[in-house]
Amino acid sequence: MDTEAWKKLFGSAPVEAKANDRRVRPNTSSGGDSNPSLRAVQDTAELALRLATIVTQKQREDESMLVSAVPIKKSNLVFQAMTAAHAEYLKLAKGKKGHGLGDGSTFRFGAVLAVLAQSLEDGDTKKAVTDALAVYNPKSKQALRVIKLCKNENMHDSTQMRFKLAMPSQFVLECAVIDGIEKLESSQQWIGPRPAGYLEGLGQETLNKQ
Repeated sequence: MDTEAWKKLFGSAPVEAKANDRRVRPNTSSGGDSNPSLRAVQDTAELALRLATIVTQKQREDESMLVSAVPIKKSNLVFQAMTAAHAEYLKLAKGKKGHGLGDGSTFRFGAVLAVLAQSLEDGDTKKAVTDALAVYNPKSKQALRVIKLCKNENMHDSTQMRFKLAMPSQFVLECAVIDGIEKLESSQQWIGPRPAGYLEGLGQETLNKQ
């Protein structure tokens, strides 16, 4: 490995990678397994836990490639507007099978556009969201096709939410919205897979002890 090139990229010498710690569970029973049924249940449970951990890891990786995420405060306009817009969605959709309005993402996205268009200082980001808002209709088929996801989810900090947006066919606008939220919220978009959550970490810790 070219050490000098490495230092130029990362500012320090390369660290030797460690081999994966794959532990083999020893057979602790003497003279064979005295309870084959219990052994089968334990093996099945371990397999299920391993598969669940792998799936969760892959989901975090996939989401990092498909969804933009940035923290927002519950006390600020973006969250409040999205909450109000979701209430409007429920008036039209709740209890009405086949309403054709999706999961409410288009309504919440419209609220975000309205807040950004009103609150941002003049510039390229404000122009992008203002132009989008001028022709936006949350009930239109076009909006339903373009806005794949626009929602909030809980974070470890009860005062914050994680804003998530996916618009693969209009990624430039997606980035403009994230840029606008960063400015209003004084926050920063998360790049790359998020760290494992509590349950995934607990599962992996349990497997490492096997």
